[in-house]
Amino acid sequence: MIEAIVTQEHSYRMPYSVGLRVPAGHDLVFVAGLNALPLYHDHPHKLDELEFPEDPAEQTKVVLAAMGEVLAGAGATLADVVRLDAFITDMAFQDQVARQLGAHFGGGRPPAMSLIAVSELVVPGLLVEINAIAAIKVQ
Repeated sequence: MIEAIVTQEHSYRMPYSVGLRVPAGHDLVFVAGLNALPLYHDHPHKLDELEFPEDPAEQTKVVLAAMGEVLAGAGATLADVVRLDAFITDMAFQDQVARQLGAHFGGGRPPAMSLIAVSELVVPGLLVEINAIAAIKVQ
């Protein structure tokens, strides 16, 4: 069983774990950095054909839905995610993004996570990108 590492007792509501232990007998699933663009789209980008929400919370919802789709393709779910790296273009978005992550990962055992501000993402207007690692028990 994957277990959260807790070094201090607390009553804080956190959308991430500070550390996790993944025992032997798990396959790892690596999910590429996802943003609010469709999972599959033309490269080079055709900017006039790309539509996505302008709000960081809504972009985060789109990312998590796409992540769920990718994980399902590997027989996993968001509950199997043990590591997230979230990239945002403005630290002012951190609470909006954290609320969405908390809604999806806050119960039980949330993943270990980093939140990093970057100057820009691949397409102008994208505000959030998240990659993940999931661990699923080998059957």
